[in-house]
Amino acid sequence: MTTITQTRAKRYVRSTNPSNYLITPRRLALNAEIVRNGTIRQDDLANLFPEFPLHALTPSLRMSFDNGITNIPTQQEELNHRIPGRFPATITADRWAVRLHNAFFPDPVPYP
Repeated sequence: MTTITQTRAKRYVRSTNPSNYLITPRRLALNAEIVRNGTIRQDDLANLFPEFPLHALTPSLRMSFDNGITNIPTQQEELNHRIPGRFPATITADRWAVRLHNAFFPDPVPYP
């Protein structure tokens, strides 16, 4: 019996020791857009916040991924394996993102 092991790209692996996720107004706004859209591309998210360039949003998005607040769909990784090149990450809300949103905003969002 053979065992097939697939190693995930570094981009899709959560950190084993994530840093503390400080809740700031900018991170709340980012989280609200992710939750309200369900699934959104990283560059589209940057277009919604023109005052913050993409390279300034990336660390916050990475930190929210490492802490389990957001997720990256598995289809994104499969697409990157099949087609060469680097695509903008697609970000989806996880249960923690919805809980964070419901704690700070009056519009309720259903859990994924």
